Amino acid sequence: MKAQKSIEVTCLSSEAVWTLFQKEVGEETLKSHPHIPRLAKIVAEECKGLPLALITLRRAMAGEKDPSNWDKVLQDLSKFPAEISDGECGKKKNKTLLYNDVSRLKEAQEIPNLKVAEKMSFWDENVEKFPKTLELISSLISLKLFSTINTNVLSRVEESLLDELESLNGISEICITICTTRSFNKLNGSHKLQRCISQFELDKCGDMISLELLPSFLKRMKHLRWLCISDCDELKDIKIEGEGERTQRDATLRNYIAARGNYFLHEVYIDNCSKLLNLTWLVCAPYLEELTIEDCESIEQVICYGVEEKLDIFSRLKYLKLNNLPRLKSIYHHPLPFSSLEIIKVYDCKSLRSLPFDSNTSNNNLKKIKGETSWWNQLEWNDETIKHSFTPYFQIHEAEAYLTDSEESETDGIDDMQQDSASN
Repeated sequence: MKAQKSIEVTCLSSEAVWTLFQKEVGEETLKSHPHIPRLAKIVAEECKGLPLALITLRRAMAGEKDPSNWDKVLQDLSKFPAEISDGECGKKKNKTLLYNDVSRLKEAQEIPNLKVAEKMSFWDENVEKFPKTLELISSLISLKLFSTINTNVLSRVEESLLDELESLNGISEICITICTTRSFNKLNGSHKLQRCISQFELDKCGDMISLELLPSFLKRMKHLRWLCISDCDELKDIKIEGEGERTQRDATLRNYIAARGNYFLHEVYIDNCSKLLNLTWLVCAPYLEELTIEDCESIEQVICYGVEEKLDIFSRLKYLKLNNLPRLKSIYHHPLPFSSLEIIKVYDCKSLRSLPFDSNTSNNNLKKIKGETSWWNQLEWNDETIKHSFTPYFQIHEAEAYLTDSEESETDGIDDMQQDSASN
């Protein structure tokens, strides 16, 4: 692949994209759930007519029959507008490199010739040729954006990658995945990289037990918009430490207040961290808009007791998803105004018996509260009028709705058969 040459980007029409996408995903998958066709059409539209994006997505979603996974893909696509929709149809481009299949990349010696490249993104599971490629990134003197999000970079080359990126004078935006404590500590010591990071993923970091952050570190990460912590099996807590207090075991309210600054973290995803106990550090993210917490079996509270009610928490939060958190008992122990909240999704959180709502909680922007009927019915309310004001927004989980519709159809079919038999 002669990536340094200009190429003509030919885009497909929306009708052609949808036709091809349906064919590749398969009729069986599209008919497996009533919500999937609608979600699939939105996913196809996100390809923007670009063949590379279409091929990648149709392969990923073929055989996927769980609507929640389609929904998750849509969330993922919203994180990568530069990688997927940067090219303009019918125009020649030579400044953006998107490798969704690293194994197709030719000899790494080609990389130094790409001095005009401004953006480089690797988006794939196969990274066998990364070591040779990453050693030459410092040669891309025009590089401004670099991304390895959704890519399994080999842990042995992570530190070298950080060195390469730090040597680039023009780099201004970095989207990166880290999977070792050593690499995170290296990042923690680089003020330049901290100021460039817009998307950060801590993935499969099995040797990290505690993530300790200084307020100065958070303030330098002022461009961070998206954060994902996933599959960190040993991670127990995320603590905000006061400057010069790194031996202190518990983060105090003073440290949280000191860490609240003008950085604009918008989206946080916490997934499959089995020992994580809480996410109290989120009080340091006043601009948070989306929060997803899934498959964290030990978490009991989102925001711990001891954090004062006066802090402005989740005031800009629009989307909250809590999934498979069997021990979760509390989101926050004080009612919250939730002035921007639009969607809440709660699945498999059987210990969550209350929501932080009261008469001052806003429903002006609220669109829906989704969950299982059994969970909604067991919620405890301080006032029945509060329950009545939020009940119209409750919608049952898609899977439950599908099962209910199926059962009703079967029942109707049996009734019809019985009536036919009686008539005969």
